[in-house]
Amino acid sequence: MNRKKILITCLAASMTLSSISFAYADKANKNDKIQNGNQQKIITQIEKKNKSEIKVTKEIVKNKEGNITLYMEIPVIDGLTDVKFQDQINKTINQKAYDLMEEFQREAKLKSVSKSTEMEFYLEFEVKNSHGVLSIVLKNYQYTGGANGENLNYYYNIDIESNRTIQLSDLFKAESNYKLAINGEINRQIAEREKNGEKFDNFKTITNNRQFYIEGEDLVIVFPQYSIGPRTIGIPEFRIPLYQLNDYLKVPISRVEGSVYYNHKYNFQFKIAPIWEDKVYIVESYNNENLEAKIDFVYTPKDSNLMDYRLMSILVMDRDAYYKLSRDNKNNLGYVISETSEYVYIIETYGSNPYIYGSRAYNEYKELSVVIDGVDDLFKLNATKEESKEYKNVKDYKWVMINGKKENLNKDMYVTKNGTLMIPVAKVSKSLGYKVKWDPQKNTVTLDAGKTSTISIGKNQYAFSKALVFLEEEAVVINGTAFVPVSYFEKVLNLEVKINAEGMLTIERR
Repeated sequence: MNRKKILITCLAASMTLSSISFAYADKANKNDKIQNGNQQKIITQIEKKNKSEIKVTKEIVKNKEGNITLYMEIPVIDGLTDVKFQDQINKTINQKAYDLMEEFQREAKLKSVSKSTEMEFYLEFEVKNSHGVLSIVLKNYQYTGGANGENLNYYYNIDIESNRTIQLSDLFKAESNYKLAINGEINRQIAEREKNGEKFDNFKTITNNRQFYIEGEDLVIVFPQYSIGPRTIGIPEFRIPLYQLNDYLKVPISRVEGSVYYNHKYNFQFKIAPIWEDKVYIVESYNNENLEAKIDFVYTPKDSNLMDYRLMSILVMDRDAYYKLSRDNKNNLGYVISETSEYVYIIETYGSNPYIYGSRAYNEYKELSVVIDGVDDLFKLNATKEESKEYKNVKDYKWVMINGKKENLNKDMYVTKNGTLMIPVAKVSKSLGYKVKWDPQKNTVTLDAGKTSTISIGKNQYAFSKALVFLEEEAVVINGTAFVPVSYFEKVLNLEVKINAEGMLTIERR
């Protein structure tokens, strides 16, 4: 089971809840406390099960002979599910350590004419375990004379689930432009560091097998010493938040942004009520018993002596497996809030208020529970590329039916290489009664019909009121016309989008 904890904080968005009544939760397992006042929106913690199962111990080798000092700490991995692979990777790392030591010994003996020069070989390691990737970093220091020693690091990244070593490109979708995104961020960081006096040169681009590791919520790109700058910058590392690369990752990470929790693994979002700010965190559990995923929304009292309890959970279950259950088992899970061709999404609520009647925690828990009865307005499926493929066969890419009226868009719609239908936003929006405003300074398009929606050109995030919705393509401008995915009208503006019997795209109010 893979779990992580997400802290909801710094949320500032108004919510409209439907019916107001009270629902209370049953006791939840105690989770690790999150410190109050921590301003990180997402805190990832490797589930205790993974930590206890996967252990990395060390084999120590040391020797002092004359003026030559040797010291090695060699990692030994235990707890991977594939023992054969585990033995293989341990052997590979062990062999690397001894190869480095033997090469150093040969060089040291050639240079040990003068007994006064102390020669040193140290090899230690660091372990990182985050987002299902176990990273072993071998850190080697060698000195055989001269002004300075040499630092060399070696990186082994292991996909815990599939029991295989991976390279950088394995993290990203095939044919995605992840290199461009990472190069841009590295160049930005280089520019910032050069302002502080650091010197860089020779950086052009990363490669598919660029050295890296994952630590917490960051992808860390690493370069050998001297490869892109002088010795003074050491072994250059560039930390890039994983969420910035979500568009390219094979398995995008979940996050809380603005007032919305986004689960990209299972393509849904959940609006967070302002009263949950700093009081509720999210625990994600994957591959848990018969569930694909379980997302717990957990209340944490200010009194650290009190237990944390779940307010509600979102369950994701394989659709076929769900419909094989008996009626009683379905009812025990909770009620279905949505479903796709693959998954059923279920809301699980709990029993009575778990805290002492009249206490601060009791009253606060009761207040927070009000949100649960508005859950139908808060849960929403994200648009997916598969959903947009049905628009490939639109017969006439210049005409569209808007609220029953055939409109000439003047500009052709088009389908991207990912199968997403892109549509000129201004013409359609005006026909729907929106006021459309272009801001060349901010590079945005704003739609206003009582509630506003802001479209940022070059981004795939679309604002509506104070919420953000992430779609499958970014907004673009072509020859002075702004285009958005057709799913924008359905997923953001909540309009009905379909193909009529004549094969024409139709957009209308629900």
